[in-house]
Amino acid sequence: MLKKIFATFMSFMMICCSCAQKGQTDVVFDDVQSEYATSNGSLCKEGNVYYATANKRLFYYDEATKTSGLLCGRADCNHEDMSCDAYIDPSGAGIQIYQEKIYWIENLSFLCRMDLDGRNHEQVQLLTRPDNHPLMVGLNPRFSIYGDHLYVSVVKEKVTAGKAENEVSVYRYNMADLDAEAHEVFRKNYLGGQECNYHCRFYQDMIYIMVDYGGVGNDGQFEGELYQYDLKKESLEQLWAGGLHGHVFNVVVNEEGVHVLANKGIYEGETRRTSSRVYTYGVEEQNMQISEVVDIPQEEGFLGTGFENGYFMFLPGVLRGSPYRIYDWDGNLLREGKVSGNFLYCIGCDDTGWLFKQDDSNYPIWSYKVIRIPFDPEEEEEILIRYSVSMI
Repeated sequence: MLKKIFATFMSFMMICCSCAQKGQTDVVFDDVQSEYATSNGSLCKEGNVYYATANKRLFYYDEATKTSGLLCGRADCNHEDMSCDAYIDPSGAGIQIYQEKIYWIENLSFLCRMDLDGRNHEQVQLLTRPDNHPLMVGLNPRFSIYGDHLYVSVVKEKVTAGKAENEVSVYRYNMADLDAEAHEVFRKNYLGGQECNYHCRFYQDMIYIMVDYGGVGNDGQFEGELYQYDLKKESLEQLWAGGLHGHVFNVVVNEEGVHVLANKGIYEGETRRTSSRVYTYGVEEQNMQISEVVDIPQEEGFLGTGFENGYFMFLPGVLRGSPYRIYDWDGNLLREGKVSGNFLYCIGCDDTGWLFKQDDSNYPIWSYKVIRIPFDPEEEEEILIRYSVSMI
């Protein structure tokens, strides 16, 4: 039955064969690792080493040595306070590697960095907006370093002329001259008192900004807007605006276009199930193609979804273990199984397989895992990083 549903669902989408493909361009833009975009800055990779951040801690997994742990090499450290090299305050915006340094934004305004082994923490620059407003105070703060520029984005709740508004903004800083004034890439106000979110995706010499708003405060209805910012021309263009099936879960950009997964929670009595729809803005067609709705059967226990370049997956999101079912964009079942633990959440897909996290604050223990599920169904799932600590 699921295969029939997906046959209709996937007929509206374009075939993509790989997780992370980069087109050819005469400008080198390769700093942002789009294969981990779903992690919202909590996962990146340099060479053979994965770096992950959770609960103000930095972790690593080394593919060559098969070792993992907190990113602290001090023999005398008990890893229990902020003096530990593995402790950082990334202000919810995550981490990124640039020129063999790990960068993050601390206290919502200070750009910081450290060596790849966790040593030599330093503040690089206090970042400010041209209007002197606090840089990252707001919802869903994010930063990305791309093409030797730093991009900072956030949703700010504010009141203008007595009217509540949500301001979505993206500002750019030159990494070679961080003292220079920030350049405004995008800024727009949306009606307050309702949900408002955004996704920024970088591809070749373009930035794609997807904003979704509505939901609570708008009778459950969502609207969306898709923008394209040309890095060469420094110009912004709106590509699409219209109604959405639900809130945007993830945005994938490849050579075919911009693919947006919108999810909606449907309540039936005391039970809840997920309903999904994919929107694809084609580069050549310059229009939005909308798939059929995919209702995830509640009795299956798959209440959440995952969405990567070429892959769609059903995930549990409930306290009953972590089953999964992964399809390609043609609706072919690639793999299914179950891993121990709860709250399985996809945070990326690279040439080694699909990457997931489990971040479980089950008082009095906080536990965290990074799990890899290989493409080959004959290969077993791997726990790359495992950590737990008492919250008492």
